[in-house]
Amino acid sequence: MATNIEKRLEALEKGLRQVRDEREIEEMMSRHAVNHVQKNMHRSIQYFALDEPDVSFEIGDRGAYKGAEVLQTLFRDQFGAAVLKGNLLI
Repeated sequence: MATNIEKRLEALEKGLRQVRDEREIEEMMSRHAVNHVQKNMHRSIQYFALDEPDVSFEIGDRGAYKGAEVLQTLFRDQFGAAVLKGNLLI
């Protein structure tokens, strides 16, 4: 039978795990937000699981793009083609 201290420790560990998970998600979203501007769009490819055979990306009414090579071409040729200057300051 778990003692009161063991139960409290378990609850604290669970809460800490949740806080760490939330922080990791916030940091990932922040990195993505900075890279998801037109100037940096070509960098977004690094967030995809390109080693997975079913990797895909869907763009609204333009449809789904499937496969690592297709995504790399999309991000390099279409999103990476713009020559833009300046910095995004957050």
